[in-house]
Amino acid sequence: MTSMQPASSADPRQSFDDPLLDGLLILCKLHGAAVSRTSLCAGLPLAEQRLTLELLPRAAARAGLQARIL
Repeated sequence: MTSMQPASSADPRQSFDDPLLDGLLILCKLHGAAVSRTSLCAGLPLAEQRLTLELLPRAAARAGLQARIL
């Protein structure tokens, strides 16, 4: 009998606390967009592994949403 252990994620975006990204994920879910943390911020120049206000519109566009900073 073998035990299956969950694979640890090598992607630091999955474990970092990122309130802005978490909020965007909630909005995506409310609008029916099935996206992941990784897909929203892959390739973006994250500051300290966190989504910034300047990058929010780019991340939202990946989910088919529009965002702007006022």
